[in-house]
Amino acid sequence: MSSRHLKPDEQQDLLGNKLQQNPVADDIIAIVVNRNLGISNLTVEQLKGIYTGTFLNWKDVGGSDVPITPYSRPLEASGTTEFFKENVLQGQNFGKNVQFQPTTSRIQKIIGESNLGGIYYLTSSEISKSLVKSLRINGTDHKEIEKYPIIRRLFVITKQDSRQDEQIGNSYVKLLKTEEGQKLIKEALHEAQ
Repeated sequence: MSSRHLKPDEQQDLLGNKLQQNPVADDIIAIVVNRNLGISNLTVEQLKGIYTGTFLNWKDVGGSDVPITPYSRPLEASGTTEFFKENVLQGQNFGKNVQFQPTTSRIQKIIGESNLGGIYYLTSSEISKSLVKSLRINGTDHKEIEKYPIIRRLFVITKQDSRQDEQIGNSYVKLLKTEEGQKLIKEALHEAQ
């Protein structure tokens, strides 16, 4: 399973077997803040500005006069971070104001319990509703999958050169693409919504 495309140097495994990525689902990247922060919507461009250091106070994006603390997991530790940098920041570096933390649960705890100005991005199924609230992006709630602007593909990676592994992998992909498989994936990805 992978939440990103294979890189050129990952096109085969250590034994030389060719690998193929098979898209099986969409994953929504939600944006969360402290439940008491007086803001409900950001644009993708504002989100980019927050994470590149252009906007340092919530009043700069229509909120209260509260300093913004953007949080992220380290780039090398998270496919979500890599996706966010590539697609939301459009390849730009994170600003110097971004605070890196090791886990999603720790970041949500910090934002929910002690940092009114904190903001974070995460897979929507990981939202801890008791700690944080999700923002609308470009006026769209993350539950409106067809319109929401921050979505990534999820893949099953299969071997193409090993007959038995290839058959097993392809059977798994077929199962996930059935109506029942898609229903189960959606339930797993969106159970926290």
